[in-house]
Amino acid sequence: MRILLTTIPGLENIVEKEVKEKIGSLEYVNYSELSGRVYASIRNGISLLQKLHELRCIERVILILGEGEISKDTVDVQVDIELITRYLGPRMTFMVRSLRTGEHDFTSVDLAAALGEKTQRGIYEKYGFYPEVSLSDPDIILYVEAIGKTYRWGIDLTGLNALHRRRYKVYVHPSSLNPLIAYSMCRIAEVEKKRRILDPMCGSGTILIEGKYLNPSLEAWGLDINPQHIAGARLNSAQAGVEVFFKTADVAEADSLFPASFFDAIITNPPFGIREKSVYTLPRLYTLLVEKSEKLLKSGGVLCVLTPRKKLLLNILTKHRFSVKEIHTIRHGGITSFIITAAKT
Repeated sequence: MRILLTTIPGLENIVEKEVKEKIGSLEYVNYSELSGRVYASIRNGISLLQKLHELRCIERVILILGEGEISKDTVDVQVDIELITRYLGPRMTFMVRSLRTGEHDFTSVDLAAALGEKTQRGIYEKYGFYPEVSLSDPDIILYVEAIGKTYRWGIDLTGLNALHRRRYKVYVHPSSLNPLIAYSMCRIAEVEKKRRILDPMCGSGTILIEGKYLNPSLEAWGLDINPQHIAGARLNSAQAGVEVFFKTADVAEADSLFPASFFDAIITNPPFGIREKSVYTLPRLYTLLVEKSEKLLKSGGVLCVLTPRKKLLLNILTKHRFSVKEIHTIRHGGITSFIITAAKT
């Protein structure tokens, strides 16, 4: 059974690790970096489809039913109507999702229309009825993609709501961090091996909540200068059913709130300065973050930061007792950002 798992571009290796850990029955895993797409083949597939939906670093699970070559200028997608009727019954509705990457003389809308029309016509010719299209509440979602010269089609098993829509999100921060990124930052920082972590600019608490899902015994602390965000973070953690300690405080006073060398990891997403402004300039904010982290982290402790300002943060880290371990490039919301992980030396 061939599947496609979609994610934030740049997190493909995190998906591969989690699939191998939690699924195991794989024949292959394949992806291109920064594609946001991981292809895999699984054995005993039906029993594992629910487990795939439990992964915390993916957006969608797509069952691939067919593929072929597509020309640059013609939308010609061949589908197996017999296969489709295993999923699309006579009184069921459907919609089509599509993706196009590369040089083509057609759009993703054209691609979706071609699959929809072939599906309707093929089922009518074989069974004498036209399946209806529903964009608001379809019974199944067909999927088609054209990646360069290759097209693939299948069934989007996830439904209308992508898996990054966490149920605990009662309070939504104005520049809310995608939970897939938050979870991946916790994986990169190896939270499962840590005892105590801090997010000194925690917003609505997403990083800390995802860390608790990864390691339920973790002691998690969150600070934010905005009391509204702290109140919202408490609502979210309660909805998630995890215990996180939140306090309204500025990052500048973080070292006065905890003993020195108190934390194993500090994981945070500082304001980008786009939707959410800092009371400090970004150079001052990053300097404060690194200085306070140097005091609060144990020797060997990890600082993990999401930022679009890679050079700025790296320059500040080199002036303090930090050694850069990893840099992950991700693309999300039209911005190229970096997950930078450094260890206190």
